[in-house]
Parts: sequence; structure tokens; C-alpha cells
Amino acid sequence: MKRPVAQAEQGQSLVIFTLLLFALMGMLALTLDGGNGFLQRRLAQNAADAGALAGARELCITGDRDQAIYRAQEYAIDRNGALEAEVTVDTGIVTVNTMISVPTTFGNVLGQPELTAHATASAGCFAPSGGINVLPVAWSCRLGEETADPGICDVDYDKTYIIMDSESGSTDHCAPSGAIDCDFDDDGRNDMFVGGDRSWLDLDGATNYSCGGACELKDWVENGFNSEIIYHTWVPEQSGVANDIFHTAEDTYDVGGPKYGEVVILPVFDKACRGDPDTEEESGCEWHDGDQYAGGEACASGQWCYHIISFSAFVITCVSDTPGAANSCPAKDEAIGIPGTGIDNSTRTIEGYFVEGFVPGLSGRPSDGVDAGAYTLYLTQ
Repeated sequence: MKRPVAQAEQGQSLVIFTLLLFALMGMLALTLDGGNGFLQRRLAQNAADAGALAGARELCITGDRDQAIYRAQEYAIDRNGALEAEVTVDTGIVTVNTMISVPTTFGNVLGQPELTAHATASAGCFAPSGGINVLPVAWSCRLGEETADPGICDVDYDKTYIIMDSESGSTDHCAPSGAIDCDFDDDGRNDMFVGGDRSWLDLDGATNYSCGGACELKDWVENGFNSEIIYHTWVPEQSGVANDIFHTAEDTYDVGGPKYGEVVILPVFDKACRGDPDTEEESGCEWHDGDQYAGGEACASGQWCYHIISFSAFVITCVSDTPGAANSCPAKDEAIGIPGTGIDNSTRTIEGYFVEGFVPGLSGRPSDGVDAGAYTLYLTQ
């Protein structure tokens, strides 16, 4: 007698196939849509980073909060594809929150029709701890004496300064007022020269050119020093090569020169010592924890040595490198008319004005950075 065929198993393959299909869709959603989600998260972060840096740069240059917000949104949305960008500015820090939303490919089957990625970035403008392509000219910033803020160098950005001339530091060529006011922090001391010599700097601490210091300085004046100078570095003077360097400066930065009107970076020093600051006991010598020598070589006995603490941005407007009235500059002309400056038609000079803001070539964000007007940008979040 035959048994009846069981009908209960009919259609089970369809159920199993359907379950497997949903599992496959879930795996595809996880793999493809999940991968796309990570990509969108990265794009949202890139947009937030770009917006925060652009906003901080704008705030650093202009000081305009509304303009910084506009620039941050422009970079986050228009240039980097964020769907939304919320920008806040607080105590010099620009924060950008971005959102990017995209439709899913397989997630819609599972009730997830779109993916939304969020990201946050903050950036600010900071005093730098290092600079590359700096000009080999030392500029003084005396801190903590009679300045309103011990962390800020007092510079008049509307004023013309002579940052270098061919007179020796022992010559009293600084007027109490006018274009040649060398005492710009009003502490009663000459801030342009510390004494004894011109403040050309031997930035690598040694003469590595066969033709001596003149070749070094001419290269650095034309192109900037191609290694990074770090703050808390003691840098020796480079003397005795004034005439050739003034001629190079004129060819490079005066009207018609390839770098006329460009911003240059000046190393800023807060202390100077005649001799080795680690061993000398005279006034002005003070070795700090973490200090180093340029090129790793100690300053020689009797040689002026400068302690670099920050960096300033400067625009050279005129170079007078040939003696005579035919080759002159506005600040030099004013100084000639002031009795006691020591400057006359035979003096070679470099003059211009300081600028404030973000400057390419600066780096680092030291906790004890000195504000000398030139800033670097950093992401803080």
C-alpha cells in the first residue's frame, strides 16, 4: 500500500531564497552604503577643516568676524561640497560644523533612504615657533619691561622703519621721534641695534660658502634662509659685508626688483649677548631652558649673539645702496634732516613697513609664543 506524498515541504525554497535575498541586500547595504558613509564622513571632515582654516585666516588678516564666517562657509560649502555649514567665532577660534547627505543604493530597502555625515573642525591664528625663508636681519622686541602686554611686541603698522643701515651700532643714528624712531617700545633703549655692529645674522652658525659670509647673506637676501629657524635659538652676527648685501637687496626688493612689495619674514630677538650666552655673565646674556645654537655652534667670544623669540612680517619699500643724493629713500631723507641721527647721503639703508596677519613660511603653535604680528594657522579640533 502506497503512502501519500507529503505536501508540507512545497514552497520552502522560495522562503529560503527570500530570506537569503534580504540578507544579501543587508550585506550589500553594509558594504557599499557603509563604505560610502565613511567616504562622506571624510568629505564632511575635509569641508569642515577647509572652512575652519579659511575662516581663521580671514579673521587673522581682517579681524572681521562676519567676513570670517562668510569665508568659512564659502570654503566648506562652495569649494568642498558640504550641504550645510554652521560657523561660530569665539575668542579668535573659528569652529565649523558641516553636514553632507546622500541617498543610499541598497539601504532604502532596509528603511534607510539616505546617509548623513557630520563633522566638526576648529582653527585659529597663533604666534609661530618656527620660520623658513627668513631674511637675515634681526629685529628687537623687548618684553615685560614697559609693554602693556608682556606677550606682545609693540609695533606701529602705519610707520616706516629703517631695519638696516650701514652705520655701526655704536653710532647714535636713532632720533627720538619721526621715521627713525628706534625705540618703538618706549623703554628708553635703542631697539634697532644692541651695540657694536650691524645686525646681519649668520643663520646657519657657520660660513659654508667658499667665498665667505657675503655669499651666504646674498643668497639669503635673495631667496631667504632655506632651513627652518626655531624660536629659542641663539644666532650670531654676520658682519663686515654690508656693501654687497645692500646692492643685492636693492636688486631684489626695490622698485622693479623681482620681489618688490612681497612680505619677508624677520627673526625677532628679545635678548642679545656679546659672547657665549651659556657662559657669559654680562647684562643681556641669559640662557633659557630649551635654548639652542644656530648650526649647533656656540657664539664666539666678543661676537654679538641674538636670542630669537618670534617672527615679524615686513615689506621692503626702498633700498638705498649707493652713496649720494640720487639714490635715496623717504625715511632716510627724513633722518638726514634730523640732527644727531648719524645718517647722511653716504649711508646705505633698507626701509619699509611691518604688516600683521597670516604669513606663509611660519609654523608651529608654541604655548609661550610671542605675538610679533606674524601668525600661523593651526587646526585645534
